[in-house]
Amino acid sequence: MNSFSPVTGAKELKVPSIAITNAVTAEVLDRSSAPEVVNPKTGHVAVQMLFRATLRMDQQVRHFPFDCQWLAITVSLKEEGCARNRSFLFQYCEVDEGLSLDEWYLCPEPAFSTLTKQDAPSIQDTVMCGLLIRRASRYYVVNIMLMLGLISSIAFAIYTVHVSLFWERAEVFLGIFPLIVIFKMSAQAKLPRVGYSTKFDRFATACQMLFLVIVMGCMAASFITNVPTWFRPCDVAAETLVYEKLTLLADVEHYCCIALIGLWLAWIVRFSYQARQVQLLDPVQNFQSRVPLKLQGHGAPPGSTEASVEGLAPTLSVLAQEEKKRRRSRPSLFTALGIFGEDKQKMK
Repeated sequence: MNSFSPVTGAKELKVPSIAITNAVTAEVLDRSSAPEVVNPKTGHVAVQMLFRATLRMDQQVRHFPFDCQWLAITVSLKEEGCARNRSFLFQYCEVDEGLSLDEWYLCPEPAFSTLTKQDAPSIQDTVMCGLLIRRASRYYVVNIMLMLGLISSIAFAIYTVHVSLFWERAEVFLGIFPLIVIFKMSAQAKLPRVGYSTKFDRFATACQMLFLVIVMGCMAASFITNVPTWFRPCDVAAETLVYEKLTLLADVEHYCCIALIGLWLAWIVRFSYQARQVQLLDPVQNFQSRVPLKLQGHGAPPGSTEASVEGLAPTLSVLAQEEKKRRRSRPSLFTALGIFGEDKQKMK
């Protein structure tokens, strides 16, 4: 691109192949027959392509139901044996203002990431752009997590029954346990099925652990009070010993109940605080991505004559910054080209 004729050069310029790599099905509906000269002075040429595709995205839901997701389109550049070293320059992504998604809040600014072939998993220059969305967690918190916590907390009613009345206590927790299981199974259809624990899974596990601790404690207390009568059923001293143990266990259970309630409330407060902190995070920080994310519109201010390198991959932006410093007095080609490159040291 040292010498470029806008008229004849545009026809001879080889247009690289572009593929949507995260598409299940994709087809090109329309494309330009040849590159079109946009600015003859700078050699800016453009090619338009119209795709229709069904996309596939693997999402991380470790923070469910307080998670953010990135609905990204992954576009890769195939060199196809071309000797030129080309790459992507992301400029902007337009989003329909009428777009809305059930259960999700849309981040107003699209996010993008540009990777060189050395950093991209596909060993191709790649640009990813799309919407950041935040899940509306109110439904899960109010209708599932809150109810599950209340049902599990009913297990504290066991301590209102005297320690000697084990069968009356058994009726209480035998009624609560099926309720917990049925409620969780009814909500299972709305929960993500993944091989790791989410925040909801940790909350549900804590509810089950609370119930099991209370039940096991009641069974241990009943076992302690009944052991003497098993070995000496007709001994008056054994009955006196049982009475003394019942009095002691009643006092111990009273303090254990207060301690469990305190621990349970402290855990609920801690979990609520962490969930709130996750929701207050910026969507870019909340979303767990293995690629560096940037928000569109955080580059050079509108009307600035400086070349913006926000749309370049990190390894290329360093070269572009150096080129911009050396050629500050001249218009830079990569400000106009969506595909730039061959010899970055000879750009004009």
